[in-house]
Amino acid sequence: MKKPIFSPLLVCLAGLLTISQASAEVISVPLNQENADQWEFADADYTFETFLGQDAIVLKQGLVLVKDSEAFVNGTVEFDIIYEKAYDPTIEKAFGGGVFRAQSFSEYEVVHSRDNVFGSRYGLHYFPVYNGKNAVQLYYGPGHNPPQMDAPYGQWVHVKIVVAGDEGEVYVDDMTKPILFINDLKRGQDAGKVGIYGNYQIPITLDAVKISNFSYEITDTAPTLNGTADKETVAFENDPNLVTNWLISNPYTSPATPSLQLSNFFRTQLTWTPLVADKVGIVNISRVNSLEGDKTEAFSRFTINSDSEQVKKLYLGFSDTAQVYLNGTLLAEMKDGFKSRDQSFIGTMGFFDSVYLPLNKGANEVWIASSEVFAGWGVKARFENLDGISLTTSPDSGVDLEAKKSCNVTFSPITGAVHMPCIEVTGDTNLYQADLIRSGDDKSVNFNVDGKSVKIK
Repeated sequence: MKKPIFSPLLVCLAGLLTISQASAEVISVPLNQENADQWEFADADYTFETFLGQDAIVLKQGLVLVKDSEAFVNGTVEFDIIYEKAYDPTIEKAFGGGVFRAQSFSEYEVVHSRDNVFGSRYGLHYFPVYNGKNAVQLYYGPGHNPPQMDAPYGQWVHVKIVVAGDEGEVYVDDMTKPILFINDLKRGQDAGKVGIYGNYQIPITLDAVKISNFSYEITDTAPTLNGTADKETVAFENDPNLVTNWLISNPYTSPATPSLQLSNFFRTQLTWTPLVADKVGIVNISRVNSLEGDKTEAFSRFTINSDSEQVKKLYLGFSDTAQVYLNGTLLAEMKDGFKSRDQSFIGTMGFFDSVYLPLNKGANEVWIASSEVFAGWGVKARFENLDGISLTTSPDSGVDLEAKKSCNVTFSPITGAVHMPCIEVTGDTNLYQADLIRSGDDKSVNFNVDGKSVKIK
């Protein structure tokens, strides 16, 4: 029998292979009290327990990050989770999952699941978090939710998140085929920490999240993704008619009723930050603003340069409310918040609304005042076509928001009322709507101005 021959080259290659494999080591982080010092907790309400034979964290609310994991860019995050079909109907089901590339407890990417909506798109969800703001209403559908989610109940279910550059995929139970392909990771490729998400910053009482067997792997290069061929078509991705460049104001307190006419004062007294929409037109206002007490509204604006006087149709998406102004004049007020359309509507932001813009020749400014109530603060816009117009974000376009507007007065022969939508009050920057009514032999004239009666002798 021949003796094996060991080549120095083969030995060298074997050594390099060993080093390469070591650089992508799977790191397990125990979930028990003895190893609690390996975790960082953000306002977490949790206990460590043994559940179905495994050490687990029972997380009622909070975000938990792995210490010393801040080098994660590409790789995998894996854990076991329990889904329970039976639950107390007075307690909402939990949102539980994993986070990655976390810059802090308010800046991270998250994938979470919710078992009482299995069978729908909302059983599993990927979205980015900016300034600590949940954004499920902005990000949904292909690239964010699978067509449906399903997994066994009452047992440990394995979940794997694979992160590769600006894409990723998620496996649940079945480790051979991903349930979700993420076509556009929103927060870029800066390194950050990995960890566990459980009902974090959701202001209602929820069931606890049970997670065990947590591990992660950092790879030197982006892993190969298996779900690329099965990715769904994303509507309006890179659509040329999207409004992509915006100016976002600082937040302010939403007025009880919107102004009918904006003042030039707003342009100079608000601070403005440029913001570029993502591939499908989403402008997440939380990227540049955090909610500050009752300051939950902000303006988003852009400029339209028109070749002529014309009317353009603009499709709008927003969360949760919007007032649309053209050249300072209010055109429309809209609401798309939670359950605003029907009991099943969760307030997702889509191109559900539209407005017709009567453009002047030259520069025109579109301002959208949008307010945040719950689960996402954003806006997006798309033109039917861009024929005869171009879009910019000029800080000062030269548009006078206080320019005199023509105003049609209407008379009702039935009520005898004259309706005047453009009443000015000296020293007041707002315009008011009024009805002029004169009845019988009464020599006085009654004005009803925005619901308040004013009598002129």
